[in-house]
Amino acid sequence: MPETASSIVRDAAGRLTSHLKAAAALLKDKRRHRRIAIPLIVKMLLEDGSEEEAIIRDISAGGAALLSNARPKPGSKVIIYIEDIGRLEANAIREHPHGFAVGFNCSKAKREKVVDKLTWLANKARLGLSEEGLTMEGVSGQKTHLVLSTGVSLDCQIVGLSLNGASLHVAPRPTIGSDVVLGRMKGIVTHHLPEGVGVEFTGANAISA
Repeated sequence: MPETASSIVRDAAGRLTSHLKAAAALLKDKRRHRRIAIPLIVKMLLEDGSEEEAIIRDISAGGAALLSNARPKPGSKVIIYIEDIGRLEANAIREHPHGFAVGFNCSKAKREKVVDKLTWLANKARLGLSEEGLTMEGVSGQKTHLVLSTGVSLDCQIVGLSLNGASLHVAPRPTIGSDVVLGRMKGIVTHHLPEGVGVEFTGANAISA
C-alpha cells in the first residue's frame, strides 16, 4: 500500500527527532567530559609495580593527559592518586611526545564525584571560592559579585556551578545575551531563572588579576 503524504511527514519528523536527541546527548557528553588544564602533581602506581610521579596536563571526568617520563603500554592498568580527588583507576590509552594519556575506569557515582571536585578546582581561583567549596554543597550558597558591561557590580549568590557556567540568585536580573563578569571569568547571560540568571563562561577568558 503506497505511503500517504502524512505518513511520510510523520516518518521524517520521527527521524529528525531521533537525530536531534542523539545530537543533544552527544553535546551533553562532550560538556560532561570537557577537558580543563590544571597543573597538578600526581603519584602513579603502574602495572609492573613501579611508582612514578607525573604532572597533569589536562583532565576531564573521562581521562587525563599526563606529563611523565613513564611510558606504560596501551591497555595496561595505572592507579593515579590526586590530592583532593583521591584514587582513580585507569588504563593507559596512548603515548604523546611528553608522556601518555589515560582513560578512567570509574563507576557513575565516582565519575560524578570527580566532576564535582574538578569543577571546584577549576573555579576556585577564578571565582574566588572559599575552601568550603571543596564539596559542591559548599559551593552552593557562596556569595560573589556579577559585574555588568556598564561597570555596575551586583551582589549575587551561586546556586549551581559547572565547568561551563553558573546559576545565580541576583537582582535585578541582567538581560539575556548581555556580557558579564563573574569573579575573574567573562560570561554571557543565557537564560532567566525565577530569582536570577544562568551564565555561560565564554571560553578561556580569565581576567588577569
